[in-house]
Amino acid sequence: MIYGRIRAGLVLGVLSVVTAAWSGGCSSSPSTLGSSEDVARKRGDAAKLASRGHEAQLAGRIDEAISLYSESLDTFGDLPGVRTNLGVALLTKKDLLAASDILKDEVRRFPAASQQALTNLGVIHLEQGWAEQARDFFSRAVDLAPNEPAALRGVIVSGMLTGADEKQTLEYIRRAQLTERDPKVLEDYRWRQVRLQDVILNKPKYNEVPEDPSKIRQRPKRPAKTPPVSTPPATQPDSTPPAATPPAHTDPGSGGTPTKPEAAPADTGPAPAPAATPK
Repeated sequence: MIYGRIRAGLVLGVLSVVTAAWSGGCSSSPSTLGSSEDVARKRGDAAKLASRGHEAQLAGRIDEAISLYSESLDTFGDLPGVRTNLGVALLTKKDLLAASDILKDEVRRFPAASQQALTNLGVIHLEQGWAEQARDFFSRAVDLAPNEPAALRGVIVSGMLTGADEKQTLEYIRRAQLTERDPKVLEDYRWRQVRLQDVILNKPKYNEVPEDPSKIRQRPKRPAKTPPVSTPPATQPDSTPPAATPPAHTDPGSGGTPTKPEAAPADTGPAPAPAATPK
């Protein structure tokens, strides 16, 4: 089962685990010894519990599914896919740490058949903003299942977020377009294809010699603007005529020496009338 959400253009569907891997070793041969018969019986019981857990999970009974998956692992711990489904159930309960641990345990126990666990680990890391780690998980999932739509979506989105090899990401898009059936996802792939092709075309070639900076024509600098010098306003000529100076006059008795004019006597009002003379 693939844990699915829509986040940052990533669309993951929910796929059921192939139960044939659980039941393939459940039947025991008549010639098996007692110890082998015991192992086969436990394996069969664990497969039945896991199948019930899967049904409960699809029906939305997550707590019941977690309980049945855990009981299955306690009965027989080497069934591939059980931990993947348990991890998805824990993710539904928002228990990211427990889900991540159980999915990593699945990858460690079944490295050649853990593409779904790797994809789910990629989803966890991508949704938490760890695009580099997410791309590593998605890439490993694509290596195991080159045409798995969910893993391809993850490696494309995380690759564009991290600026990974554009040509490799473009190849993932080409492959995904051949396997994807969702029209909305196909439209998103076409947009990403155009964007990556534009990046590749405008990316400088490694064999191009950069131009010598000393030969690059420098644009002349614009002269710095100086603040205008303020000049004091011109003084206007005084239009008031100067006070007239009375001309000097010559006193005849002073031998021709000019003398200053005497000041006019102060005005004391009208002169008093002459006194009457008695007759």
